[in-house]
Amino acid sequence: TAQTETRLVFNGGGEVDPASFGHLWSSRETVRMALQQAPASEVPQLDVATLQEATAPVTTRMSLLAAPELVARARREADDLRGFLTDLVSPDPKRDLAQWMQAHQGQALLYQLDPADSETLHLALAPDAKPGEVVAALERARLRGAPLRGQAALLTWEGDWLGWRDSQRLPQLHEALSPANLRAVAGNYASARPSVFVAAMLGLTLMSALAAFSFLLSTRSRR
Repeated sequence: TAQTETRLVFNGGGEVDPASFGHLWSSRETVRMALQQAPASEVPQLDVATLQEATAPVTTRMSLLAAPELVARARREADDLRGFLTDLVSPDPKRDLAQWMQAHQGQALLYQLDPADSETLHLALAPDAKPGEVVAALERARLRGAPLRGQAALLTWEGDWLGWRDSQRLPQLHEALSPANLRAVAGNYASARPSVFVAAMLGLTLMSALAAFSFLLSTRSRR
């Protein structure tokens, strides 16, 4: 069979082709947020007078604020749980990718997001990126055998790779299924479809419980 060649498309200055993102494209502003310098964290100055006032016992104020703070915290935890269950049952990779790029900053984005063009890799550099460092990071990943997992990888300004995976794309098996690789294949598919895996485990557990319950009923009726 003829071997397929992987093509690398380079984009500089933080500009990318929206078509290269396929159906996962959100906006240019989202991409620019990922390909920028991380804001420097400012060290807050401690005010001794304010610190002493904050550490002073204020029983009345704390008792009045306790209830609203607990309610707000419970609502945040409920929203987080609702979002987790929603992503588990019906994942939205477009929203997930946009949130991932908004939460991280780096100097290079290596991605392959269009399933229709799986043989093309895209590399986008930030305006302030150093091409030499990007090439060295790619070479280190290749020589060390460190896999850039998923469909997108962001090279941070510290030189680390952060990966993102499309939750709707199933892994592809490129070798024959055998007892030696059965566990690894099952683990990869369980990671790609956790909701299906959890549902299958719950179904097996329920069937086992029903079988045990019917067995107990049958033994009792015989007595």
